[in-house]
Amino acid sequence: MATIENHIIVSGIAPDEKPIISVVALMQYAVSPSGKCTSVKDEIKLQTEFEHYDGIQYKGYYQPSILKRDVDIYSWRNFTDLVIQGTLRTSKPQKSMNLQLMCAGNAFNIKYQISVTGDRFVEKGLKGLRLTEPEPFTEMPIRYDKAYGGTDELAESKFADPEDLKLLREVVGEEEDKESSEYSYPRNPAGKGYLIVPEGAEGLAFPNLEFPQEQLNLSKLTASLQEWGNRPYPACFDWFSHAWFPRSAFVGDFPETPDGKVPQPELKLGILPNNLSELSMFEIPKHGFAQGAHPFLCRNRFLGNEKIHITGMSKDGKDFIVELPGRRPEIQMALFSTQMQKTEPILDLVFIETEKDLVTLLWRGTLPIPQGKEYLMPDWEDKCPYRIKW
Repeated sequence: MATIENHIIVSGIAPDEKPIISVVALMQYAVSPSGKCTSVKDEIKLQTEFEHYDGIQYKGYYQPSILKRDVDIYSWRNFTDLVIQGTLRTSKPQKSMNLQLMCAGNAFNIKYQISVTGDRFVEKGLKGLRLTEPEPFTEMPIRYDKAYGGTDELAESKFADPEDLKLLREVVGEEEDKESSEYSYPRNPAGKGYLIVPEGAEGLAFPNLEFPQEQLNLSKLTASLQEWGNRPYPACFDWFSHAWFPRSAFVGDFPETPDGKVPQPELKLGILPNNLSELSMFEIPKHGFAQGAHPFLCRNRFLGNEKIHITGMSKDGKDFIVELPGRRPEIQMALFSTQMQKTEPILDLVFIETEKDLVTLLWRGTLPIPQGKEYLMPDWEDKCPYRIKW
C-alpha cells in the first residue's frame, strides 16, 4: 500500500465479484456549538490499525475488548457507517432519562431513542425477583459494556466440558480466550443482563442502555443457548466489534440457532440471507464485514449534507448538533496508462466524537480494474496515479 496520509489507493472486489481500485480520502471538521463544521488544520491521517478502549473492568473471567476505532482502508462499503462516540451528561443526578438521535437527509430520516437508566440489579423480593432502584447518575458513557449482553459464566461452568475449555485456552492463549465464550451473547459479549440459567439471576446487573421497544423483562430473563437471536438488541451508537454477530457472520462465524436460520432482526434489516448456514465460505457475502457501525446505523447512503442532532451528549450536557458541510471531494484516477477519470465520490463514514467536538468523513472513489489487469503486480500503485481536490 501507498504511504499513509489522509488518502490512499487500495484494491478490492465489488459486490458483483469484479475487481476494483478505490481511492479513500479522509477529512475532519471541528464542530461549533451551533453545529457548523470547520476544516481541521492539523495533520490528519487515515486509521490503519484497530483501536480498543482501555481500562474497562468486568467482574468475571471474560474481559471482552470494545472497539474504539475501526480502520479506514476498506475498498468498499455497501452503506455509510454512522458512528457516534461519547458520554451522556445531565446537570442534576437522574435515575433515568432518554437519549435521542435524529438525522435528517435528502433521501432518508433516522430516529432512534435509547432509554438510559442508572445501575440496578436483580434481587429476591417477597413475591419473587425484582429490580433494585436505579442509582442516580450525572454521566453515562454510551458504550457497549453499558448495553445488553455479556457472558453467563454460571451456565458455562454447568454445561461446558472443563477439558475442552482448558484445551481451547491453551490453543488460543489467555488474552484471546477472555474475549468471549460459547455462553456469551453473540451480538455483544461485553454487555450486561445476558442469562441462560435462572440460578444466576440474583445479583445480575441490568443494562443501562436499552432501546425502548427491546427492554429486558424480568419475566423473560433466561432463554436457551440457541435462542440468543430473540434476545434484546444492544443499544448503542458506538463502533460495533468485528467478532460480534452479525459482523462476524461475513467471515463464517454463525452461532447455532434452533432452526439454523438467521434471526429475524438481521433478516428484517436485510443484513444477511436466510440461508446463511447453507452457504460455503466462498458463497457468503463479504462486504458487510466492512460496516463498522451499529447494525441499525449502516442501512443508508449519506450525501454529506445531513443534519444530525444528539440530545445531551455535549461536554456540557447540552445537545450535540452537526450540520455536515456538503463539501464533496473531486476524485480522479488513471489506471494503467489510461486518462484521468472522474469517479463518483461516495461517503462511507460519518464518525462523530462528541468529547472532541469533531466529525470525521471518509470518502471513496472507485473504478473497475481494466480487463487484462486483474492480476496486480507489486508496484501497481505506481501505475495508478490519482488526484483529490476539495
